[in-house]
Amino acid sequence: MKRGDTIAYGISLLMLLFVALLRFSTALLVTHISGLVFSIATVIYDINVLIASLTLRLPVFYVTPQPQLVFNELANDSREYTASVGSRLEWVHL
Repeated sequence: MKRGDTIAYGISLLMLLFVALLRFSTALLVTHISGLVFSIATVIYDINVLIASLTLRLPVFYVTPQPQLVFNELANDSREYTASVGSRLEWVHL
């Protein structure tokens, strides 16, 4: 089994942290519907949603330029198989 990238794991854990915090910021928003506390709860919820949406994009920006993190041996094997089947199908259609 190939070793994973620790930075990619850290980014994923950071993303999961803010997604998990959505539950608590939503509960804070719902329980404080009126008054000044509602404004503070709204700001906390909005910041949480903003950070969660930004961290959802981080893995894509980090992993995309590094093909060794996207493809593994299984993916390479399936691409080779698809290429060999595709070449045989081209021969049949000639």
